[in-house]
Amino acid sequence: MNKKFLIIILLITVIIMAGVSFFKSKSQKPISKISPLNINNSSKLPPEVESAIQSEGIYQETFNVNYSDKGFTPQEVTIKLGSAVTWTNNSKKSMYVASNDHPSHDLYPQFDQLSAVGNSGQYSFVFDKVGSWGYHNHASPSDTARVIVTE
Repeated sequence: MNKKFLIIILLITVIIMAGVSFFKSKSQKPISKISPLNINNSSKLPPEVESAIQSEGIYQETFNVNYSDKGFTPQEVTIKLGSAVTWTNNSKKSMYVASNDHPSHDLYPQFDQLSAVGNSGQYSFVFDKVGSWGYHNHASPSDTARVIVTE
């Protein structure tokens, strides 16, 4: 009787452990996948962004901002309304560009990358509002800079 009881307990334990392992692996999926975008190192916007901007008739110029392990360079960019800024991640960190204030991004809600990119990843945004727009790397909030948009 004791031998049967021990075998049953052992089988139940194995089944429970297998179930826990199965459900634990199912629940450990990442919230968002972080991967670099496959965009070449030119200063051009991705083709779908370029055509959408040109069809709206607001495209003027593209400005480039580098993100390194030391932060954003240049720290301040002055552009005309309708111009685009492209950020390129040349750091070992993730880059997630978003308007201030951290973490709400409510000063210019549309100016929000919405997900991070790794090294060589890029993010482009066309500014359609005049103003002085502070921004930060949501993945490293102490890294900040500013885009000034004029008419």
